[in-house]
Amino acid sequence: MLDIKLCHTNTFKTLESIAQEKSQLLKHVKSGGCAVLNQDNPYVAEMATKPGTKLIRFGKSESADIRLVHAESNWPERLRLHIVYEGKQYEVDTRLVGTHWAPTILASLAAAIHCGVPVQDAINAIRTIEPFWARLQPISLPAYGNATILRDEFNGSIDTFDAALTVLADANAARKIVIFSDFSDSKKKDRVRASYLGKISASLADIAIFVGDYANRSKEAAIEAGLSEDCVYAFFDPAEVTAFLKQFLREDDLVLIKGKASHHLSRIYLGLFGQVTCTLSSCSMQILCDRCSRLGFVWHPEIQGYMAPPDSAA
Repeated sequence: MLDIKLCHTNTFKTLESIAQEKSQLLKHVKSGGCAVLNQDNPYVAEMATKPGTKLIRFGKSESADIRLVHAESNWPERLRLHIVYEGKQYEVDTRLVGTHWAPTILASLAAAIHCGVPVQDAINAIRTIEPFWARLQPISLPAYGNATILRDEFNGSIDTFDAALTVLADANAARKIVIFSDFSDSKKKDRVRASYLGKISASLADIAIFVGDYANRSKEAAIEAGLSEDCVYAFFDPAEVTAFLKQFLREDDLVLIKGKASHHLSRIYLGLFGQVTCTLSSCSMQILCDRCSRLGFVWHPEIQGYMAPPDSAA
């Protein structure tokens, strides 16, 4: 049980209701089974387990079975953890970007250890895991001066925005560029969300690019917050952003793409590799654009590593 966050608010309106629903899973752990719980999240820490269930807790707490001592992830460096297990310290190097992945790593280690994998073997395996497609996934583009795109457009929840903004704030780059549309799981109105994105961009980015119905409002807010007018751009259509990037990207840029999942901002990135014919302003399909038949072009071996392959080619 990794966390309780605002990622399911269309069905569950509060953190308490999300926690209550997730806690039902623990009732179905068979006798002799194991529950791996995040000690740092108060909702998870309070969840009850059935008698006879083995319990492994992870987190920063001194009482955690697998304790996180320190986590750091300052781009271009990847996530590194310092942990303690059974009184022994370990360093865990990963390929992931962002300290918010630390609970996932700790939980994975707990599961591996419970299944009999030696600790060091599990740590060695973690070193080989690449970032997930469009979940703070860095991709370097040789055709554009080795600019790096941080794809993080698959989940647009406000909680994931907070994690991505932390990564950007801690990053080292020649130019930090954000491409934002909107975020979900928030009770704020459209214009208020747009203003928030503008203001936060001014505090973190050198260049801000906004796309969608409220792009101009975000642009105004970014300028009001201190970002120079010649460093802020507003577009309605993702294809316009792609065309702009083709002329704008340069060496050592770090570009974060982030928006509502239904806006499918993947098309901005994928347009750098070929013609994207999909022009929907919003789409309810919950798949990566990479694998969508409506995209306009298909995966081929030449773009291995740049575009998620179809399941048959994975």
